Amino acid sequence: MNEDNIFLMKNNIKEYDWGGISFIPNLLGDKIDGRPKAEMWLGAHKTFSSKILYRNEYVLLSDFLEDHKELLGCSNGEFPFLFKVLSASKPLSIQIHPSKDFALKGFESENNKGIDINDPKRTYKDKNPKIELIYALSDFYALKGFLPLDEIKKICETLELNFDFQSHIGFVKTIFELQTHELEKIIEKILKNLNLIDNFRGYWFNEIYNIYGIDVGLLVFLGMNILKLKPGEVFYTNSQEVHAYLKGDCIELMTNSDNVIRAGLTTKYIDKEEMLRVGQFEEGNLSFLSPDFQNSFNVFRLPNTNLKLIEKKINESICINRNSPMVLLVLDGCVSINKSLNLNKGESIFIGKKAKNLFINGDGQAFIAGFDQD
Repeated sequence: MNEDNIFLMKNNIKEYDWGGISFIPNLLGDKIDGRPKAEMWLGAHKTFSSKILYRNEYVLLSDFLEDHKELLGCSNGEFPFLFKVLSASKPLSIQIHPSKDFALKGFESENNKGIDINDPKRTYKDKNPKIELIYALSDFYALKGFLPLDEIKKICETLELNFDFQSHIGFVKTIFELQTHELEKIIEKILKNLNLIDNFRGYWFNEIYNIYGIDVGLLVFLGMNILKLKPGEVFYTNSQEVHAYLKGDCIELMTNSDNVIRAGLTTKYIDKEEMLRVGQFEEGNLSFLSPDFQNSFNVFRLPNTNLKLIEKKINESICINRNSPMVLLVLDGCVSINKSLNLNKGESIFIGKKAKNLFINGDGQAFIAGFDQD
């Protein structure tokens, strides 16, 4: 164990097909190889844990914390968050994440069925609910919750879609029950009449169609809120809330979970029945977050959790209380930790709980993921 309980990290990257080509490699100073780099995970999730430098070799953070729970300082001895850099060059799936109860029961059910944790058809990878926060690093486009019911009906009437529904879940059920030939005819009809709806929605419908073709997610998209975040803006999605990310680069902070239920706009496993069972289909709350300003930091707190994301442009010496474990990522420039460890753009550290302050100086921008102890 080093004296400060601070460890340099090596993080894994998910190469999902929707990922951007250049943002994450540029952050890390890596050569662009043409393959999509969708997500860089910074954390201790059992399926995709970061590594830390310990006694001159890299070891899995998840394994390390099993043997050094004192660095967590939390009562259940579990690492409570997952920190990501996400880069999307095309839309992600229409999806939801389960609540705590659904996650626990779903995980146990799939275990009892003998579905391997790495099986592509496995939905519940862990027992944890998933609530997530997005900090936009570029213009960032997303879908979140549904339009008011009368607005959805107006769009359907304008496009001459003979859908009969009296609720948001009824709208989605109507779409999910369509046969393939019906879906094809409806989407072809919409493509001919996109000029009848607002330009922004029409643009994204056409963009998504050009990527995914005939897809049930296109019709669900018609009834959803479309958000555009500017760099530095933040919003969150709760568990069970229908959402999708369309395009952009961001920082993500979430509960330590990889549970995703998908129902369109994806090459991954789709489970419409599970989405209808678990999801909350209602008018969307846009859920933008404003920071608390504490000691010159921007602190964003993730609702319904004890997690927080700290953002700071560093041009002076600053001090942070280490009352919980943290992960620090340098997004730009160079910063020094406790005057002994220099971190460049793209580098990150795991900071174990310790009864002493953390001193940071330099010239750059850093993000710190952490949580408030009970």
